[in-house]
This record gives sequence, C-alpha cells and structure tokens, in this order.
Amino acid sequence: MMKAIFNLMDISIGSSREEWWLHRDRLQFVLECMDSVGMLVGVKYAGLDGGDLIWQEFKSMSHLLILAENWVIKPFSNYRLSVSPNIESEVEILMAFGPGWLGIKLIIDDIASKPKSSRFDSCLDFLMRLHRAVKHEFVIGPIVNIAPYNLEISQARPPRRFQRIVKYSMVDAYCKKYFAEDEDVRDVDREEVDKLLSLKLPEWVDRREEGDLVILRWVDDFSDVDHIRDRMTRRLNWLIENLDPPIDSNFNEQGDQRANPMDTIPLDGLTFYDSLTGHGYKATVCPENGSVDETLFERMNAWVVAGELPSGETLHAIHLLLPNRDAALRAHNAPKKYEAGKVLYIGGDENFWDPFPEGNWLEE
Repeated sequence: MMKAIFNLMDISIGSSREEWWLHRDRLQFVLECMDSVGMLVGVKYAGLDGGDLIWQEFKSMSHLLILAENWVIKPFSNYRLSVSPNIESEVEILMAFGPGWLGIKLIIDDIASKPKSSRFDSCLDFLMRLHRAVKHEFVIGPIVNIAPYNLEISQARPPRRFQRIVKYSMVDAYCKKYFAEDEDVRDVDREEVDKLLSLKLPEWVDRREEGDLVILRWVDDFSDVDHIRDRMTRRLNWLIENLDPPIDSNFNEQGDQRANPMDTIPLDGLTFYDSLTGHGYKATVCPENGSVDETLFERMNAWVVAGELPSGETLHAIHLLLPNRDAALRAHNAPKKYEAGKVLYIGGDENFWDPFPEGNWLEE
C-alpha cells in the first residue's frame, strides 16, 4: 500500500508570538473550512497526541466544535482527528499548534482507493478557501504539498539538492506573499521558488492561481500508483533541467557516493578497520587487463562469513580500496565477483568514493 501526505507547514496567523488559539473563532474557522470541502468525511474521533492518547468521539461538526472549545492547547501540542480510534488509522489529520502558526497534515494509508485519494482534491479546495480568508490574516508557507510517502521513485545520478522545493511531490503550492515578506525566508529559497514560478511548465502540469497563491498539480490521478511514479520521475527530471540545483554534497559529478570511514585503526590483514561500523578496508590493485587477486577475495569473504577477524574484532564487511575510479570499475566487473563488501576508490581529493551506490537509480 502506498501512503501519501498532504502537508501544510505552516499557516502564519496573527503576530509571530501570538497564542492565536485563545481566539477560538479562528480555530473554529479552520475546522469549518475542513468540513465544508469534505476533508472530515468519516472522521469522528479527536484526541491530544502523545502519551496515552485518549479519543473523544463526536457525532457531528457542531459536536466537534464543542469539543474544540475545551481542547487543552499549549505551544507545540498536537491534536489528531481520525476515522478510527487506532494508532494507525486509514485516514487521519494532524494539527500542530505553535505561537503564531498552525501546521496541518492529512495522511492516507492507501491512495489506490479512489474514495480515499479523492480526499486530496478536498485538501486543495481547503487550501484555496483558507487563502481567501483575508480577515483572519492567514499566510500560508513555506511548504505546502501533497507527496507520496513510501513510493520507490527512480532518479538520475548524481542526485541534486533543492533549497525549498520538495524533491518528490504530486502537488506544490506557493504563497507569493509568504516568500516576499516573511523575514525567515532565505534568499536562496526565494530565488528558487521565484524561478520555478516564472518558468513555462510542461503541458501536463496544471497551474491554478488564487490571488498570490499558486498551485502546481503534477499528477492527474491520485489513485494510480504507476501514473504517480512516472510523473514523479518526469517532474524531477524537468526540475533538474530547468533549475539546475547543486549536486548533493555526498556525491561527486560522476554520481559516486562519498564512503569515508568514521573511526579507523590499523589491523593485521587489513589496511585499516573502522571500529564504529565493524567494517574493514583493504587496499588492492586491478591492472588494465582486469585481473584480480582471487586468493585475497576468498580470504576476505571467509572472514566476513565468519563475522569476525582472526584477531577477534567484529566484522560486517570488508571494502576494497582501489587507487582510482577506472581500477574500481575493472575490479567490480571482473569475472570473479567480490562479495565481502563494496569496491571503492580513493579520489584525488582523498575521499573514498563508491561508484555503485545503493539506490533506485535510472539506467544510464
């Protein structure tokens, strides 16, 4: 089952340090907005999150509003609304309260169910309605999106790092007022969002505007997992091509991942040993003819299978260290496969690099 989350983080309300929930009309307005667009269909339990969660059942919206009048809200408290009194509910809404802000998450356990996934359309209606509430001074930002939670999505190497844009998102929403006026917004965040909103989008992306609120919908069907996976890959590729974000600092330009040890000591039979991870490292070579030291491979593998070194130290893996990337590729592709750990190389910057990092990568 694929989970997905509507994440509204945060709504700025009133002054930055105001305990705004003391004005119960504001909380009532938020709950009524949720109800009016269908976000609360089937939801009938409410409780303060954390510790021993005690659920209060409500029969109607008016009943919920009565309960909310007596909610014991303190800064950074969280209230949970749910369709069932289980810890893991199929649909639940989390409301996080803070001085001057409110965060909202709607979590659906399986969006392949049409009735459940349609609730995300309600979230977008809620967002639009909330944004129109000028009299309540609601300013939405920095992050508002609907994102897959546990979906494997392929990406190209090297991976990129965005400033404010969420890497995998089915819907993004940006409030121009927030990015223009909020004093906590970094220049790099503002520049990235401004550039995105200025670009001509692919024809398969739906752009909606409500005043200074811009909503970008990257998927057509919230219940079609294959469609979502395809669109997430296409979205990421488009963002990289048009925004050119920096490479993730744990990778180099060739897409190899940094693999430096943490706490090394010399040990007999190894070049050195990482006492924190239980990993060994053994320097070796692989000439241009691709030949490898099969005896070394067998000895390293036997130690790892045994789970300890001859000297008694715990051993989980032994990584080969080659002098350069080409040698590492030759050793990795040798007929005699190395199975005791990774095949790494030492870069010119003296970092250790893994040319075959784990991950769901697009084929080159």
